[in-house]
Amino acid sequence: AGMRSHVTEALSRGDREAATVHYDKLLELDPRQVLGRPQQLDVANQYYTMHRLPQAAAAYEKYLSHYPNAPDRDQVKLLLGIIYARDLQQFEVAQEHLRQVKDRIHDEKRLAQCQHWLDVAAQALGRPATGS
Repeated sequence: AGMRSHVTEALSRGDREAATVHYDKLLELDPRQVLGRPQQLDVANQYYTMHRLPQAAAAYEKYLSHYPNAPDRDQVKLLLGIIYARDLQQFEVAQEHLRQVKDRIHDEKRLAQCQHWLDVAAQALGRPATGS
């Protein structure tokens, strides 16, 4: 509980880097720990900003699994799919996230991003591109 409060306090001060340090320590004690919805997303976003992409992906995954009805779920799934395809080369996982969100994206630019990374993942896996 003390470590969770350190994360929350750091976030409330706007010190997102310190929050990730405390979150790292929290996960060392108990890898199953998840923060409140906005705090979990803040920590995941900070990892992403710091280019700590495996940690960002793990934090986003926890966000999605613990907050399945979050209003920003589709944007997080899109970002996570891109991270898996572009940065972590985990193309099967990328395809899964991107396929789940593709039909729910209404913004043309985001839909084009989604399709691009679906095609990249398909090509990397030796499969035909799905097209638009």
